[in-house]
Amino acid sequence: MSKAFKRIIIKLSGEGLAGETNDHFHEPTINRIAKEVAEVIANGTEVGIVVGGGNFWRGRDAKPEMDKVKAHQIGMLGTIMNGLYLSEAFRLAGIPAVVMTPFDVNGFTQKFSMEDARKYMAQKTAVIFAGGTGHPFFSTDSIVALRACELSADAVLYAKSIDCVYTADPKKDASARRYKTVPYETVVQNRLDVADITALSLTMQHDIPSVVFALNKPNAIVIASKGGGLCQMSNLLFWVFLHSPMTIVERHTHDIKDFPTARDGEPEGVDATVSEGWRDLKVKNDTDKTFQIGIVFDAENIYAALF
Repeated sequence: MSKAFKRIIIKLSGEGLAGETNDHFHEPTINRIAKEVAEVIANGTEVGIVVGGGNFWRGRDAKPEMDKVKAHQIGMLGTIMNGLYLSEAFRLAGIPAVVMTPFDVNGFTQKFSMEDARKYMAQKTAVIFAGGTGHPFFSTDSIVALRACELSADAVLYAKSIDCVYTADPKKDASARRYKTVPYETVVQNRLDVADITALSLTMQHDIPSVVFALNKPNAIVIASKGGGLCQMSNLLFWVFLHSPMTIVERHTHDIKDFPTARDGEPEGVDATVSEGWRDLKVKNDTDKTFQIGIVFDAENIYAALF
């Protein structure tokens, strides 16, 4: 049976909190986010959230004569306001939440500690990371990647206005093609509009996959938290192969610990991630038998057996 991600970092933009309005916040959107995050946590996934501040202020939009450091600091404060508002929405929805910042905001937030953040997440508390990195010239995508690496997240989930990665901006280029999966190298080299290149490079180095999803779709966060369809399938197939006489030739992991310990010789973390043109799951049948894989789906899970 395929498992969801165990620990995720969700990136919510400030504009996403405003929905399709010109207001700072769109209550129906925020209430839906809170409801979906509650369901994700109830399903057993630990959740961290990085929130932007674009509904209040964007440092790059400051007047040319304005000091750039001050402009970025104003943006950091905007993310803190969003974090506090989101935490209150979570509280009203029955979700324990804590706002953590990389600097002291006495009486308002808690200063970030990796140990405390992990403790909160394990206790089914939503941890909201605000204030960016605490330094100017870094985007909120940077803190997404940094917290994902520090907290050993299984994936980063980017809430967008589009549901995947395209070869170009589909709003500007009608010929833009949709990627089902795409290697980090392609995104970085072609500078595809997914996230900050520095952030993507960091998660690439640490083998943390990124999932892009459309926030405005119903149940979007819940669906994205269950992992990409390819990874769910590869996890399950790897588990099946472990219990067969076949030899695993190639396999890559993103350190999900949801399966029991692998057999001798297999790396820690019994999962398998795949990506088109980048990573494969390969097995070799050294026996004189022929095997057939049976796969069945229901509304919640994927099941497989070897015959």
